[in-house]
Order: sequence, then structure tokens, then C-alpha cells
Amino acid sequence: MRWALAASYLLLASAALAAEPRQIGAPTTETPHAIPGGFDLPSGWRITPASTPIAQTGDWVLKLTVAPDGRAIIALNAGYQPHGLTVIDPNTHQVVQRITLRSAWLGMSWSPDGKTLFVSGGNATGDKGPPGKSPIYAFDYANGKLSDQPVARFDETLAPFLVWWSGVARHPTRPVLYAANRGIAADPTYVAAFDAASGKLITRIPVEISPYELVFSKDARRLFVSNWSSGSVSVIDTETNTVAGTLRVGANPNDMALSPDGRLFVACSNDNTVWVIDTLHLAVVERLSTTLTPMAPEGSTPDAVTIDPVRKLLFVANADNNDVAVIDIHNPAHSDVLGFIPVGWYPSALAIGEAGQALYIGVAKGEQAYPDRHGPESPLAKSWDGDESIKTLQTASIERLPLAGLAARLPQMTRQAMDNSP
Repeated sequence: MRWALAASYLLLASAALAAEPRQIGAPTTETPHAIPGGFDLPSGWRITPASTPIAQTGDWVLKLTVAPDGRAIIALNAGYQPHGLTVIDPNTHQVVQRITLRSAWLGMSWSPDGKTLFVSGGNATGDKGPPGKSPIYAFDYANGKLSDQPVARFDETLAPFLVWWSGVARHPTRPVLYAANRGIAADPTYVAAFDAASGKLITRIPVEISPYELVFSKDARRLFVSNWSSGSVSVIDTETNTVAGTLRVGANPNDMALSPDGRLFVACSNDNTVWVIDTLHLAVVERLSTTLTPMAPEGSTPDAVTIDPVRKLLFVANADNNDVAVIDIHNPAHSDVLGFIPVGWYPSALAIGEAGQALYIGVAKGEQAYPDRHGPESPLAKSWDGDESIKTLQTASIERLPLAGLAARLPQMTRQAMDNSP
């Protein structure tokens, strides 16, 4: 891990504590409440987003994608509340469309012509309705909106309880759609390859346990698969649809992003790191820490990454720190953590929109906590087990941060992010 700025961070922390001391311990048992510009959470953490909330969605935003024509930002939510897609106009910052899905999970990928969006169906065998198949959906896209209903489905032939679709990736030159089946048990599963025209299954490519996200190399001859439960990245040869190699990375690899120079950045949520892979030579070349302090224990939970190719910055969502790390990646031999952006509660998805002028942040738990006054054992509840709970009350949000002048604003943002931590 590289911490060239560790001493600076400690000075920033000292300055923040001197400016506005915060007690921890017994005071963290106080009732959560709103504060100017933010909220004191039940965990003892504070959120004071530097970004602006522009939309609410159902809980747990897992993915953000920008339409190829730049006219839409699309969020996928897949928590306890109804799953679905939220379409935002990047010019007005208003929600223009909401699409409810039976089930969804993480994956979104565009066709080469930008006219079709493929969406992962997750798993639909839970207790919130009759069990059924969970397909990969295909939606038409035009003029900043999706078709109200899917125009095609990609179905597996296995029993529904054996399939939990996660990341999806449409090959840029071949009519093939890849989909990761993360499965429902602690056993290795596979990446499915479908004929993108007919929807028929071509083959299943065995990988390791809980394949999560899929990213192509620059020439699309390789497909990289983050295996959440194996601490690895599988490398699929897309010409033969076989595994060409497996790279060991940190604990719980999840989201990935490819830089213009061919480096693959892999967020590993259970050890506070982003691992960097040279996709040409298939070698790990760097390991980046995303923690607020050098000796922080596990718990930052980096779970989303995106790259600003113009400024050569990597943004990393630290879910359990309620911030986004900003990392300078212009030097292929050494990346530098520059600072942190305070955002809402549990950031879980990132995207660069508006032709590189804004960072969009999906925040899984939104901007505040909610009391469940009709919860279990409440005299106000109508049913014995309560009418509500945190999972029925919590909403997610989409935040927007202009990137102009970020370097000048980042020191103050970093001080605030550190002060928000107990």
C-alpha cells in the first residue's frame, strides 16, 4: 500500500478535531437527528454530503450507467423494496422515467450501437411473490428514455433457484451477451454466453465462487470476472470462451473499471483495497488503500469504482465510510490517494456523466435514518410483527457532484470526511 500523503492526512485530522471536537462513546447513543447540511446516523457516524441529492429510488442502488449518447443516467436498485430502473435527465437533473422489475441485480450493459440496454434479473425465488425465472432483460433506448417494458429476455434452462444473475457484458463486435451467475451457494458457478440475436444459450464458462462483475479488455479478446467469494479474477478468452487464467486479489472483489491505458482496477470490499491488474501481461501491479487513516481496520468497504479519463482520476466508493476516495492514476507505476469526498449513507454506485463534468453517486441508504414507529412490539403497529421496519422505510438516492475545480475543493472535503468519522 502506498501512503505518500499519510502525514498530511494526520495533520488534516488534527486540524478538523481542533476546529470542531466530536465526542464518541456514550454520546453516540443519542437519538439520530438531522443537522445543518446532513444527519447524525445511529451508528455514530455523521453524513454531510458535498454532493447534491437529485433523486430518490428504492433502496440499494447497485449500479449507475450513462447512456452512450449522454442523454440519460440510469440507476438500478435491488434491495427489499420493489426492484427497478430510474432514468435521470442529466440536463435537468430530474427523474424522467421509473421502471419496476420483478427482480434485478447489479448488471447493466449497452449494445454497441447504444440502442439496447441489457439488465440483470437477479433472482426471483424469494418470499415476496410466487417464484419464477429471472431473465436478463433487454430494453430499447432512444432520446433519453427506455422502452416501458423489456423487448427481449435471455433465459437459462436451469431451475430458477440455481440462477442469480449479476454482472452482464455485451461483446462490442460479436453478437454475444455474457452474464455472471453468482449462484446461491458456496460452490463455483459460471459465466453464461448467450446469442445476442436469438437469446439462446451458447455455453457456460466455469469460473470460481460468486462471479460478480464483468469487464472486457480494450480489444475485447479477454473478459475479466470478479469472483466475490474466491478473492480472485478469472480471465476468459472470448475467442474460445474458455478460462485463460485466474489472478488472486483481495477479499470480496466486486466492481471493476478499465483505464484507457489498459489497467484494470478491482475494488475489494473486505480489505479496504483496490487491486490494479496489467491486462496485457495478466499481472497484479499495485495495491491501493482507500482508508481514511493508514492503520484503519477492515471496514471501509470499497464497493464501486469509476474512472475520469480526462483528469486521470479513479473514484472509489467507500460504502462504510460514507465517502468517495479520489486517486490520481496518471502514473502507471504509482497511484496517489489525493483525498476524500463526503457523500450520503453507504455509497454503492458511481458514474461520470455530462461529458466528464459531473460525478454521479448512488447512495444505498439515502440521506437519513428513519424511526420505525410502527415496528415490531410497537403499540402503534396493527400486526404482531410490526407494519414496518428499516428495510421498508429506507430509501436510496442519487447524488451529483460537479467536477470543475475539484482539486481546489478537495482539501476541505477531506477534512469534512474525516470529521464525520467517529
